[in-house]
Amino acid sequence: MADIICYCFNVEKQRITAAIENGCRTVPEIRELLGVTGNCATCQPDIEALLNFYGRFPKTS
Repeated sequence: MADIICYCFNVEKQRITAAIENGCRTVPEIRELLGVTGNCATCQPDIEALLNFYGRFPKTS
């Protein structure tokens, strides 16, 4: 079962973390790419938490 973060646009956690790992560093950048927070914005705290966590510890190859 996938972890849905944005129910308005059916966006899974994996897609958000991939966006962060590929260079997105702000909520507006992720919104532009995936649409998250673009409707009701109740997912914004979760997006910010993912940015704080994955942005601090970027995946290394």
